[in-house]
This record gives sequence, structure tokens and C-alpha cells, in this order.
Amino acid sequence: MFGTLIVPTNTSAQNPEQYASVLPLEVSLQRIEGQARRHFSERCSAFFVGFDDREAILLSAWHCIDGQLSPLRQPKVSVQGDLVEVNIVESGKTMDRDWLVMRAPRAPFTSLIPFKLSRRPVAENESLIALGWGRENVWTDSEAIAVECPVISATSSIELRCGLTKGDSGGVLARQLENGKLEAVGIISSGDSLSLSYAFPSWRLPNVFD
Repeated sequence: MFGTLIVPTNTSAQNPEQYASVLPLEVSLQRIEGQARRHFSERCSAFFVGFDDREAILLSAWHCIDGQLSPLRQPKVSVQGDLVEVNIVESGKTMDRDWLVMRAPRAPFTSLIPFKLSRRPVAENESLIALGWGRENVWTDSEAIAVECPVISATSSIELRCGLTKGDSGGVLARQLENGKLEAVGIISSGDSLSLSYAFPSWRLPNVFD
């Protein structure tokens, strides 16, 4: 969860076609605040990690669905301009385990390049790339925005020296490999929107292909 929106420094990667696999996510929620029930839409990010036998598998952050899901509106991702309903499969259910697994129909994702999940921990001072739909992004944009994020520390969460913002939650934290491809090392979780952000490590995830 993020504070005041501040525009961070953008970056670029050698394999930007993978950016299309980071998707805007909209979740319709209800929460009790005081004595009133509040209805609102949570806007986050999600990213595509592959297929099982039948469906596409996507990851995001648990706090994006923290509330009572609306019975009338399924969560949706925007895939190359088309809205696709997703089904919640499993989540960490706390900010300390801020991960979310979703499934969606296979067909809309067949042209996308999935992010392979890394089981290799990150190193201190390693420079990573965060991709999400925060800041000034709108759903009519063609792709997520990339931000360079040096690692401060990596234990139960990955602490980063970069200012990600609301809307980036659930996006991918990625390592760029020698061949230019990106592999997922974490799920964007929270921060101060100024100079400090956190991500849930990919090596702490359960097997999302079970």
C-alpha cells in the first residue's frame, strides 16, 4: 500500500515486449468503514506467468482484494485493450504474505510472453526493474511503466530504493538476464511513494502451477 503519488525515474529494458504481460487489474470491493458499507474499485497490476493444462495463471498482491469481493462484478484485467474476467485461486491473506494467484481463460494470453518465476534470491545492491500501472498510466496506454529499483536488502521481503506508487501494487519486480529477457523475482507490495518500496519475494511463493 502506497502513500502520496510521486513520479519516479523510468527505465527501459532490452526486452520490452514482455511489458505487455504486466496488466491493469480492477477489483470491485465492499468494506465496512465505521457504520457504513463502502463500495469502490481497487486498481492494481497483475502479471502473466504461464499456463497450466487449461488456463492462464496470473499473479498480483493480496491487499488488492482485501475486502468483500462484489458478487456482481468479477475482477478483470485488461489484455491488449480487452477486458478479461479472472478467478481468484489462492492468496497469502496478510501483508507479510502479500501474494495472489488468479486464473483466466487461455485464449487472450497466447500472444504474451510469460514471466518465469525465479527461485534465486536477489543480492544486496542488485539493480532490478519494477513494472506496474501506477503513476500517470491509464488503461488506454499500451504498456506498463518500468522503474529501476536497486535492492537495499532481501529477507522475508525485498526492500528497494525506488518510489513506486498506488496502482503498481501487484506488478512484477524483475531481474534482467544476459539474453535480455526478464524473470520475476517479486510482487510489488507497498512503499512510501518517495524512495522506499517493498516486494514479496518469488522464492517465498507456493507452487502456483499446482
